[in-house]
Amino acid sequence: VLEEARFAHQKKKEEAGSKGTDVHEIIEEIIKDAINKNKGIIPFVAIPYEDTASHKQVTQFLEWAGGNRVKFLFSEKQVYSVTHFFAGTLDFLCDIGGKKYMGDIKTSSGIYGREYFAQCAAYRLASEEMGENGFEGSVVVRLGKDGSFEEMYSTDYENDKKLFLACLEVYRTMGSFDPKPLVKQ
Repeated sequence: VLEEARFAHQKKKEEAGSKGTDVHEIIEEIIKDAINKNKGIIPFVAIPYEDTASHKQVTQFLEWAGGNRVKFLFSEKQVYSVTHFFAGTLDFLCDIGGKKYMGDIKTSSGIYGREYFAQCAAYRLASEEMGENGFEGSVVVRLGKDGSFEEMYSTDYENDKKLFLACLEVYRTMGSFDPKPLVKQ
């Protein structure tokens, strides 16, 4: 299993590279493979970096998952809320140290505010409506194209959920305005 995991990223990268897929899709395949073959566990394996941004990002994810003994429960699961009328696709749901986290992968230049956690709260809100419970919080794993790495956790679900619902209301309200009254006279 360790030997397979050690080279899985290379195999996935080569297959994904020929199809023009991105880091998210490579990681999705790795997580789904771990769920199907290894009860959701990606073993910790130190892998030397190649000189490509996508390889570094995937390697960092593998090292994070293996080093934290992350057990993945779902990957790229579609969720929806009938109550709030929205849907989305979560990156992953995982168990870290016996605690359940909604997870999101970002390739941005940083984690600066709470918006990523509002997104995770939306997925949690929909997941709970669909019957999934027992969450500890959310984790955002940032895999920078420049080789930087961050992981950040939030256990403030109520405020993250309020932020998401407020943004959803603003989005919907902005979409319902008639632009004619905004024209200069």
